[in-house]
Amino acid sequence: MTTIEREIKALKERMTQLEYHISQQERSRTPVSFSPGAAVHREQLRFWLEAEGVVAKLPPAAQKQAGRWRKMTGDEKQEHVQSMHDLKLDPPLSQIIVENRK
Repeated sequence: MTTIEREIKALKERMTQLEYHISQQERSRTPVSFSPGAAVHREQLRFWLEAEGVVAKLPPAAQKQAGRWRKMTGDEKQEHVQSMHDLKLDPPLSQIIVENRK
């Protein structure tokens, strides 16, 4: 076994150990709990959901799109939603999904 092969093997072993230790630390975290009926701030909830891996932080492009959506009036939003409903996909979305699962 060459020096490079030994180094790669050692790095793989270290990586495996690090991944194990990280997973152990994640499992041992103290869970955050919210009291029923207590007011929870939106930012606290978002932070907790991100920390738990339930939601992901939006990439910059998606944040920009979300900002444009929030600036739209109710009528503009409704018009956009209607235009999405009126789209005719060829092939249909269901067919695309089935084909991508193959």
